[in-house]
Amino acid sequence: SLVPFRAGSVVNKQIQLITDLLSVKSDGNTSLTDGTLQQFDQRYNNRIDRLDAKKLLNITDNLSIKSSGVNLVVERRTLPTQQDTIQYNIANMQAQNYRLEFKAEGLSAAGVDGFVEDTYLNTRTPLNMEGTTDVNFAITSDKATSAASRFRIVFKTAVVLPVKLISVTAVQKEANIVVDWKVENEQTVKQYDVDKQIDGVNFKQQYKVAAGNTG
Repeated sequence: SLVPFRAGSVVNKQIQLITDLLSVKSDGNTSLTDGTLQQFDQRYNNRIDRLDAKKLLNITDNLSIKSSGVNLVVERRTLPTQQDTIQYNIANMQAQNYRLEFKAEGLSAAGVDGFVEDTYLNTRTPLNMEGTTDVNFAITSDKATSAASRFRIVFKTAVVLPVKLISVTAVQKEANIVVDWKVENEQTVKQYDVDKQIDGVNFKQQYKVAAGNTG
């Protein structure tokens, strides 16, 4: 048996949102009961097609994405804009505590901010566009708590806050100067330029450092 190898192509990081429905026990432990997957790329479209997967109902605890009147478990679509809403559908829920866990990767590329809305409690939770967001809720004897369209994500134009400079140090190391700085709220930043001047007036670029954009 021969195993040949070929040069591979670089695959871009997938922009996606995983939404898990967790059952929360009385002792605080959780178990996964259902979930959905959305992947975003401008190559996709927002119509229902062969790249999407319809939801098959469980006996209990169902979570799906409501798109064009169809319940999906997997949806591939274009990047969200400020006019977009992700509508979730819940069904066959039990009277107990639950948690929705939203795990986003690369969603900040859309240039919008997401908010998880609970239409029963009238709450709005900011969605971490590059990480995990938890929303706890309970199903009770009140039928409104298990309304199918209780949860959704709405998108608004992102408000970019300025980078906050925490500290800057410059230390001589042999014939060189080592410059170190720390920042907060680093988002949508391309790079940092390190400049130098020797006459007190004119600066000249010495070095470029790419931004990590980790927040």
